[in-house]
Amino acid sequence: ARTYYPRTQKQWYQRTLFGPHTLAAHTMNFVNLATALAKGQSNSYPSGTPNPDYSGKTFNFKPGVLLDTVPFGKSFGEVEDDVEPEYVAMDGESVSAGFWGASPRNDMMLERSFCDVEHYDEGTSKWVTVRNDGDIDTKFVWKRHKVSESWCTCEWLLADDTPLGKYRLRHNGNHKNVLGGLLYKTDLSFYTGVSGEFKIVPKKSLREQTLRNIMLSRHY
Repeated sequence: ARTYYPRTQKQWYQRTLFGPHTLAAHTMNFVNLATALAKGQSNSYPSGTPNPDYSGKTFNFKPGVLLDTVPFGKSFGEVEDDVEPEYVAMDGESVSAGFWGASPRNDMMLERSFCDVEHYDEGTSKWVTVRNDGDIDTKFVWKRHKVSESWCTCEWLLADDTPLGKYRLRHNGNHKNVLGGLLYKTDLSFYTGVSGEFKIVPKKSLREQTLRNIMLSRHY
């Protein structure tokens, strides 16, 4: 905090909205707000000037998605690169699956998720969503394939304390129809795809792992 002002003078940081005194201004306001809350005087704290509403006043010069397609014989949400049958619960391990999908610009899925991790509940015999693309250990990657095809990857980073059990990955999205609203009620159609099931198993001890590596080396 003490070096913020001199560093901005040397342009070591990018410029901020309120210039080099941004930190000092925020600190002053947060101290006053915290004091008012502690004294039960939050209603007396001035609300300040509301932020302007720029809805409908911005411009986007990037053209929208014209068409989404998948390779011949494939369908939206179909798995192309499936998961392995088993993964070890350990730091650095990851699970991923690749799906044929559509451009995420069709629908940003603000209230939903492009990628879900589902766990099979043995007690209820139902699949339960335990992760989505808003979690820090999940990742959704989209890549354009050829002209109008989309390659969508869902990835889940495991850890030593990942709960064991049976899981699967789900990808959701919306694809733009070929003839738009001429034949459909909307030019977007929702799709979903599910990976194969996989198990999260406990990490083997160092001795067990060493023996396994020796057996594998002898086999090959």
